[in-house]
Amino acid sequence: METKNKSKNYGNIPQKNGIITTSDFFEKMQKNPKATVYSRINSLLKRGVIHKIGRGKYKYGKTIEFEFPIEKQMISIYKLITDMFPYLKLCVWNLSVINLFSNNLINYNLLIIDVEIDAVDAVFFALKEKGYSVVTRERMYDDLSEFNGYLFIRPLVTSAPLKLKDSIIIPKIEKWLIDIAFDKEFIAFQKSEILNIYKEVFSNFTINESSLLRYASRKGKRVQTEELFKNNKMTVKSKN
Repeated sequence: METKNKSKNYGNIPQKNGIITTSDFFEKMQKNPKATVYSRINSLLKRGVIHKIGRGKYKYGKTIEFEFPIEKQMISIYKLITDMFPYLKLCVWNLSVINLFSNNLINYNLLIIDVEIDAVDAVFFALKEKGYSVVTRERMYDDLSEFNGYLFIRPLVTSAPLKLKDSIIIPKIEKWLIDIAFDKEFIAFQKSEILNIYKEVFSNFTINESSLLRYASRKGKRVQTEELFKNNKMTVKSKN
């Protein structure tokens, strides 16, 4: 109710399929100078009345970002790898995060380590020498449940959505959503289960639609991603 009241105070721009565009602002405020329209948009954004859902697109409501949980092992392994390979780009995350969104909970966990593709084998052998149980996509002949407690080294796609938190690099939710939906090692969570995961994420958190689709394109999965949204009538509550 509060958001609706705020929207009325700023011109009550109508939504079309839950989306407001820059053109909608100009249509509603056509007697105002261009600078005033953009000032109004920026004011709404700063106040949390609307948030961006892509270039020139908005929705009412505040941004709610998902934060991947940080655990001690993530920090220690990240530091170990960066000490051995100081210029390597990588990110770390735990598979068990899927239990926050999936109906079918898992009772196993792997630490996922995405590294630049040319360094996958180097990191694999370096960690194996240190005594860790390590696996790569090419060495994985059973499903993930057979590798509980392993470090899973995977290739990192260039320009993947990443962020710095607690001195380590972790994925943004947009990267995670595309990986879980399309990477072959996560097949157990795909088909009907991926819909439950997506709907749970979309209903609770803000998703950067532009970033998600760019990443999907980098992986050659943009068409499949758009079909996933369309076929299941999902909307993305996103930001730029």
